[in-house]
Amino acid sequence: MSVQLIRTVTTESSREAPLHLSYDGKNILFHSWHHHTIDIIDKNGKLIRQLTDVASAARGICFDGKDYITIRVGPGGLFHIDRNGNLIRTTTHDYAWYDGIEFDGRNFRLCQNTFGRWDYYDRNGKLLDAVTLSNAKSEDLCFDGKNYWVIDPANVSLWLIAPDGTELEQNIGIAGVGVCFDGKFIYTARAGTTNLILYQYAPN
Repeated sequence: MSVQLIRTVTTESSREAPLHLSYDGKNILFHSWHHHTIDIIDKNGKLIRQLTDVASAARGICFDGKDYITIRVGPGGLFHIDRNGNLIRTTTHDYAWYDGIEFDGRNFRLCQNTFGRWDYYDRNGKLLDAVTLSNAKSEDLCFDGKNYWVIDPANVSLWLIAPDGTELEQNIGIAGVGVCFDGKFIYTARAGTTNLILYQYAPN
């Protein structure tokens, strides 16, 4: 499945990279692990609110229908944060470093770009499944209800990947680091001169 660029938006979020994206049912979440912040942005780029990420040097972000989840680096784990930025709980996992995270409605998929790890955890941090991708270097990922869209900055690509790790399609020339899906459109983002740039794509 190919994608078509619909529009480019310069957001009110300050230039910060690397970053990860998620969608909370209304707005887009920009997560910066350099600055330990979560920017809540509407689809036109307006900054609604900024939260401090209590997980500090965490990576990745997703929304599980209630809370924001970031990945703790070092002793592996997930930080569950409410919409006001308060830490609700933490869960642990065995691996020390992941890049992106997504919630598929039941469990969490975590990705690691250097070694192509693609691991699947339940809400309590139990590893359910682990696969290694053949070619994609996944920095971030999002779930469209059937498959995953994976952003790969190393290969300047957006991949469509099945839950079992089968690489279905590679869209070359897609800029960005983070990726999210709002039920209709795919969004990626990159650092501009002064502010983050948001790209909106339509799957064909």
